[in-house]
Amino acid sequence: MKTIQLLLISFSILLSTCKKEEKLVTYKVDGYAQKGPFLTGATVLILELDSKLNQTGRTFTSIVEDNTGKFSFPNVQFASSYVQIKVTGQAYNEILGDYTLDELTLYSIADLSSTAKINVNIMTNMVEARLKTLVDAGSSYKDAKTQAETELLKTFSLDSLKLTSSETYNLTENSTQGGVLLLLSAIIQSNFGTNMSFQEYVTNLQTDFKTDGVINSEILTKSLAISASYLDVDQIFFNLKNRYNELGLTFTPFDIKPLLKKFINSTKYSSIYENLFPATVNGAINLISNQDTIIINKSLPYVIAINSTSNNAFYSMGVFITSNDNGFTTSNVNFYHDLNTQKLYKNMTDNTNLVIPISFSGSGQLTLQIQMEINEIVGYKTKTYIVIWK
Repeated sequence: MKTIQLLLISFSILLSTCKKEEKLVTYKVDGYAQKGPFLTGATVLILELDSKLNQTGRTFTSIVEDNTGKFSFPNVQFASSYVQIKVTGQAYNEILGDYTLDELTLYSIADLSSTAKINVNIMTNMVEARLKTLVDAGSSYKDAKTQAETELLKTFSLDSLKLTSSETYNLTENSTQGGVLLLLSAIIQSNFGTNMSFQEYVTNLQTDFKTDGVINSEILTKSLAISASYLDVDQIFFNLKNRYNELGLTFTPFDIKPLLKKFINSTKYSSIYENLFPATVNGAINLISNQDTIIINKSLPYVIAINSTSNNAFYSMGVFITSNDNGFTTSNVNFYHDLNTQKLYKNMTDNTNLVIPISFSGSGQLTLQIQMEINEIVGYKTKTYIVIWK
């Protein structure tokens, strides 16, 4: 009889414990999935995690509702406040100004007791795996999250900003947080020189970072640094403004140029432009070596010169001269004319330098554009110069 009583007491305690552990709380969860924004129909999963950030098996499914990346879970019930959100679908490429053809998966981890508005982005994805590593090592969720986010900002020389809660960042916000997210998204989107698919690149960055909070791979760190030097911020702003305008929304970007400059200046890797445009060639001044606006001294010799052998980053170069004036003459190459623009393309893979002597007479002005192509995935970067002579 005593044995039966003990069993009944034990079962009662066990049942009471189970009921206590399974007490469910109802949440309304919403947010935005952004790389650029994910496309309508992207799959969104919300998964319950325990205090060690392991999946419990309780899962709800939704989709991205519109092309801003918005998603919502109006009525989900969890016993734990920790959740992981996983988004899979097509995302906008702010570098090329179009949606990627391949699907991308990004993650975010958050504590619903702190916020039920959870965005999924490139920063939350980087932090997610590192956060798990730190919690597994004994850190509290709060301490692990602060540490992981600080380490990520330090990777891009932005840790002085003291920002946290990456799941609240929205790249459409004209704020420091929005600017940081846009900067990191754009740098990583460029994926310079690795020959990896974008998903593979993102996953490798996350895997490298999760172990010790540092990107150790030379291939990855060099790729990030040189991708940063390649960014055309004005073109990125233009692409995003157009995209959100199409959606009936206004995009006012945060000025990320100082943040970008800080990262570029902190890296040990050289710019993709280093030695590409020599200052002089055989005593002639190179128009594209430095200044954006050049005032010509007609008594001095000038050239348009590209040093192919100093840099193998580019696939091709386009040299475009646009002017309504006829007071300049080029030699050594054959341009073709498109209305009032003279165009020349150069294959950079032949490792031969390009030197175009150019002379000026009378007075006039021209616009000189150098269009640099890394590859068809990364796209083009254009540098523009105004040349004036009197």
